[in-house]
Amino acid sequence: MPVELAVLYADESLRLCKEYASFLKKRQAFEMEYAKNMAKLAHTIQKFHSSSGFQLPGQQPDKRVQFIRSQLLKSSLWSQYADNIDQCSNLARSHAKMAQQLSTLVIEPLLDQIKEMEIASKQAGLKATQLTTRLNDALSATRRAKKELDAQQVVAIEANQNHQRAQYNPNTKEKDLSRLLQKSLTATEKAELASEQHLQAEQRAKEVQEEHYNSSLPAFYKHLKLEETNRCKFILQMFQIVQRLEINMISFCNSSNTKATTTLEQIDIASDIHLFETFHMTDRMETNIKPSMMGLGSTSTGIISKSGMLLMKRDDMNPSWKQRFVAFREEDKTLSIYDRQEAPRPREVLKMSECSIHPISASYFGKPCFQITNRQSYGDAPVFKFVGDTQDEINDWFQYLSMYCYCCSTCAQVYGYDPVSKTNTVIRDKTPKRVYSLSLNIMNARDLRTSNGSKAISPYCLVLLDDIKYSRTSMKTSENPIWNEEFEIPELCPHWTKLRIALFNGHKTQKDAHIGFLVISLDQLPVGTKVDEWHPIYQLTGNRSEVNSQPVGSIRLQYTLKTEQTLTEQQAEELLDLLVDPPNYLCIKQLFRQVVDRDQFARAVVHCLLVKEVQDESLQFLIGEDISSTEDPNIIFRGNTLAIKLLDQYMKIVGKDYLKKILDPLVSSVYQFKDGCEIDPTRTDPDTARRNVVRIYTIVTTFWKSLQKNVEQFPKDIVQIMQFIKQQTALKFGGEDTKLLAVSSMVFLRFICPCIVTPQQFGIIVDAPDANQSKTLTTIAKILQNLANLKPMVAKDSISRDLSVFVDEEKQNMKIYLEHVSTLSPVFDAQPLLLLPDIVIDDHLKIMYHAALSQMDQLAKENDPKIIRLLSLVRSIKGIMTKPSLEIQKVSESDITAFSSVRERPPSMDDVTSTRDSLEREPSPPPTNNRGLAKLAMDKRRSKSLEGPGEEAKSPMDAYLPNVAETANFSGAIFQEVDNMFKDLTTNE
Repeated sequence: MPVELAVLYADESLRLCKEYASFLKKRQAFEMEYAKNMAKLAHTIQKFHSSSGFQLPGQQPDKRVQFIRSQLLKSSLWSQYADNIDQCSNLARSHAKMAQQLSTLVIEPLLDQIKEMEIASKQAGLKATQLTTRLNDALSATRRAKKELDAQQVVAIEANQNHQRAQYNPNTKEKDLSRLLQKSLTATEKAELASEQHLQAEQRAKEVQEEHYNSSLPAFYKHLKLEETNRCKFILQMFQIVQRLEINMISFCNSSNTKATTTLEQIDIASDIHLFETFHMTDRMETNIKPSMMGLGSTSTGIISKSGMLLMKRDDMNPSWKQRFVAFREEDKTLSIYDRQEAPRPREVLKMSECSIHPISASYFGKPCFQITNRQSYGDAPVFKFVGDTQDEINDWFQYLSMYCYCCSTCAQVYGYDPVSKTNTVIRDKTPKRVYSLSLNIMNARDLRTSNGSKAISPYCLVLLDDIKYSRTSMKTSENPIWNEEFEIPELCPHWTKLRIALFNGHKTQKDAHIGFLVISLDQLPVGTKVDEWHPIYQLTGNRSEVNSQPVGSIRLQYTLKTEQTLTEQQAEELLDLLVDPPNYLCIKQLFRQVVDRDQFARAVVHCLLVKEVQDESLQFLIGEDISSTEDPNIIFRGNTLAIKLLDQYMKIVGKDYLKKILDPLVSSVYQFKDGCEIDPTRTDPDTARRNVVRIYTIVTTFWKSLQKNVEQFPKDIVQIMQFIKQQTALKFGGEDTKLLAVSSMVFLRFICPCIVTPQQFGIIVDAPDANQSKTLTTIAKILQNLANLKPMVAKDSISRDLSVFVDEEKQNMKIYLEHVSTLSPVFDAQPLLLLPDIVIDDHLKIMYHAALSQMDQLAKENDPKIIRLLSLVRSIKGIMTKPSLEIQKVSESDITAFSSVRERPPSMDDVTSTRDSLEREPSPPPTNNRGLAKLAMDKRRSKSLEGPGEEAKSPMDAYLPNVAETANFSGAIFQEVDNMFKDLTTNE
């Protein structure tokens, strides 16, 4: 564990101790207040009882009432009342004693111990800083000595060359030759001296490093471990004392309840009523008592195990999304949907055992999404679609809820649904399973036409898996559109048998018209073979009950059905350890050079670093290498290196909440302007350009002032990285502006400004901006970026001169802002601890595995041991994951012929009916008797024997927690005192 994380752990442990002490103080105050109120109540009633019976204050004495009350007090029922008052008085004394003992035995010793803990924590923090500073100073001295050596060597080489040229020049005078010789000798001596100093600095750094890692750091960790162990033992003792207090309090209450129960059993209602009839009743009366009815409405109960804010809508016909608070309760397996987090009752409650869940591609709504359907309402099943800010957030929700949902009996069997625990055991236990995936590329179409034969169309495609709408293409304006859009379906449900492509003609003023559709049987696709073919598009007739035999065009599709085995826990752990392997991260660097989608790869690497909790030191190491290899400070962080991509993705993950909180109201205000803010006088009239400049100036000022005002909310984790960047840049290049430019290159160029330009990609706004809004946001980002560049803004004309003046005037404030967000100061300590959502590491490891798999030829050329281990592991995983079963390997010619015939013939009436129903209504649960992939998956699951779970790993904290028996003797005397405190109460009772 890094030094900073170890100190942070100890500090957080101390904060928990303080929080526990605060809790006990509040509880002690409540106990004492409760005791006072109970004693006051009992004393008041007893006073009235002793003076005039049960007479209430202000009531005049009445002999008849006193007589009746005396008769009532003789009854077995109301004699219990006096006992209840005495019991209340005893309970008040017990709570007062409980409060007193809490203060004496727990709170006061705990506060004293916390003071000592604070002193030890400050000393540990100072020691950690000293260790880190000493190591950094030694390394910095080595770098300075190396820099001085390089400079002296250049001077010596140049002086030596000048002397040699003078020797070979016959016109050189002896005096000049002697002077050059002396200069060369002096430069050589300085270079040798610098070399000796560099060797000494290296030796010193080596000694410091060895002492740091072999002596100082282990001793520091040992001290921290001892302090934490003592803290845990002490807190455990406090817990035991409080528990004993609770046990004795419960024993006292049980004793009182036992006595009260005995008295209650002696009550004879029949005898009391007989006395009442004998002395007070003259006429027989009957009463009709109606018991009250309990309310029938109820809400879900239980502890919320997962919750968050998501956008939701119920169906495709409702265009508006609503922000909803979603909470899942583990106890009853329900998902509650609230209008807001503070709402007392949910709007909807979904039983997961009655629902199915499916992912939806981000292309469908422009955002990552999943949908939940209630299987119990077949035909008119309500469909709930949920949209999140990022794909990771949606994946987290989807993976979590998938443990409790199933869509049919086939899926329930495949995923091991347990009706008792209402859980899919295969997903819960992460049991390795074979997964089928589909890569689909909609290339282009030709000769498209509508039902009336018109070729003036704007076609787009919907992709359906059975009746689940999964993705859609963009809209084109041609009867021969070219899309070339790829869709990845990472896991096919076992019951899915049909891939449907529906084409529509988009309209702005009316409902989109249906062009045609095609159907492909998934269970007849060859596994592992890329199919690239043209498919005819068929159209429904006017009554939508039959299909025309003549195609209305054709479409080119590329698709590949793939199968692989999910990683075992051992494989995942081994791959993660090999990829995230300090200090040089050779495997990640090698894979990054050839990877195609660098953003996706970088996002996967960052999540792996977060899981291993090494993000700070890893990013700092890679950034330091990036700065060292940069020679021109003007282009620092302007490329797409590994360090930059990782830091880019890290800032998006860590700073997502900050960006949403600060920029959401600002960007939303820009969305209110339907008109553009064009400031170029060549594209609009001068008066409009001047008005737009004033508007842009106001908006930019609002953005800038908001960033300045909320600078203390800037994520502390990013501030730490920015501080490192500033320090390393200053060591490399020097100069005040240079180090701030390096910070602005990351904070504004890659963090704040991209969020302003494309707010929908950062989860700020759901809908993408239109052309005018996008132009306005881009202008705002450009001005802020000009300001962050710390250079004067060139005014192209007199109209934009005000904006250049703004940039010049705020230059000093920008320097202050950049200095603030790159300096760790106490103001950032008030930020709450960053809590990231649970990371589904399997998905990210899969991305990195496929990156390595695609580069196996390049990896085979490397001789580094780590690369060789990675290559061996990838080959091992590949042999397990891609080994097809016997059923898949033997594809007969008749299967290929049948597959071809399916593509060439028109769709059957079953295909027509199911496609028509899927497009006209929300998805309904599929039939449970599907074959094909469902049968194949079931056969494989029956044939594969899985190993049982291994021995449960112990928590790292198990070594620090003492055995309860070790602390028994310590608290014996205290427990005896606690036990004695109730003796007087029992005696009084």
